Amino acid sequence: MSVTSSEDSGADTNVGGIVALGLGVKQWSIAECQTKLTDLSSKIFKQRSKVTSSLAKITKGWSETFVKAAKVYWYDSIYDWRLLENVLRDAFGSDDLLAGNGVNSVKVAVTATTGSNPPCTIFTNYDKSRHTKESAYDWPDEAVASKIKIWEACVIIANTGIAVS
Repeated sequence: MSVTSSEDSGADTNVGGIVALGLGVKQWSIAECQTKLTDLSSKIFKQRSKVTSSLAKITKGWSETFVKAAKVYWYDSIYDWRLLENVLRDAFGSDDLLAGNGVNSVKVAVTATTGSNPPCTIFTNYDKSRHTKESAYDWPDEAVASKIKIWEACVIIANTGIAVS
């Protein structure tokens, strides 16, 4: 059963946002979404090597903490964002736009937070001009929003520190 046959809208952020985009915008079935998320997570969150696990045990976790801190310092993330981009592009297609595809009856909104003002940015696959703009959130200008690809929206909501201009 397709979730889109019983729903007309959905909203979420981070992994929930990726699920909402898969189910609502890409029209994946629940089984297909589960399979794709399992595949995504196995590629992004690789299992630690035996050496890394042993070193973490010997140092009581300090080596792992140090490695994570070093990654954040040098790469701004614990995870490889290039890998995340490639995996999401493969899953969602490299050219499919978030807004304006005209195929979708399910309205999907996903959010990204950066910790700045406004604290929340909303990305949608529908025309939001009928909504009043609140100070609690922001959305990209229509010129930018109309060019955002689905995989790019996934990267933005997964990496909450990325800003869209």
